[in-house]
Amino acid sequence: MMLGELETARRAGLGLTIVVVNNAASGYVKALQHAMMGGRYQSADLSEMDYAAIAHTMGVGGIRVEDPEQLGAALAAGMAERDRPTSSMSW
Repeated sequence: MMLGELETARRAGLGLTIVVVNNAASGYVKALQHAMMGGRYQSADLSEMDYAAIAHTMGVGGIRVEDPEQLGAALAAGMAERDRPTSSMSW
């Protein structure tokens, strides 16, 4: 739920790093449905997506992290970008 903000940051030339934790769900929506609808879910679970590839398509940096040991290096690389945002996706 941050693709719109990522595109806005790109247009503004902001060198920020966004960490996307991929839980294959709209977590906030699912939590509300759990709390308010007794665990009945609708449209809260998502298909697997490569958010780093989506970021690249939008013209920003994208780093896919599959091993927790790679996270530190990915964050350092993202923070080194000064002219555009970078999205680091982790599992």
